[in-house]
Amino acid sequence: MGYVKAKSQVSLFSGVGSGIALLVAWFICRQMPLVGLGLATFLGLVLFTVFIIRFLKTRAFMPSGLMMVFSLAATLVFLLGLLSTGGLLT
Repeated sequence: MGYVKAKSQVSLFSGVGSGIALLVAWFICRQMPLVGLGLATFLGLVLFTVFIIRFLKTRAFMPSGLMMVFSLAATLVFLLGLLSTGGLLT
């Protein structure tokens, strides 16, 4: 969306890069669930942190606040999956 509205190539590359990294985590998760879910949780946490920083700079909910909420939700889902497979507890 950042690329569409502002022609921001940084937004385009970071969005595509994040998507590819999460796809890699998914492929890894199919063979090694602990590793894949750990990677996905880490990526979600990194994205959450990035969007918190952007939100604090702009104080505008759109788009950074919304992406912050989505990143937190995804991170929590990944973390719950990681905990349910026995990760972090063993």
